[in-house]
Amino acid sequence: MLEKRKAEIESCQGSDLEFDLVRFLLGNADILEKMNTILSRENQTNATTSSSIKEKIEMFARVSPFAAISVSEINSGQWC
Repeated sequence: MLEKRKAEIESCQGSDLEFDLVRFLLGNADILEKMNTILSRENQTNATTSSSIKEKIEMFARVSPFAAISVSEINSGQWC
C-alpha cells in the first residue's frame, strides 16, 4: 500500500470546496507530514485575501502530530 505523507494544492482560490478538502486531509490523514497550499495568482497580489486564507488554513485541526502546514505564493517545485 502506498502511503502519501505530503499533500499540495495548487492555485488555491479560497473557495469553500478547497477549504473543505484541506480540512478533511488535515483531520483524517494521520500519517501526513506536510501540507502545502499554493495560492492562485489573483490571491498572491491581494494581501488581504492572501492573509485571510493563510489564517483560516492554519486554524484547522490536524490529526497528525507531525503535520506541517505551509501556504505559498509560488510553486517551489520541491514536491514535483
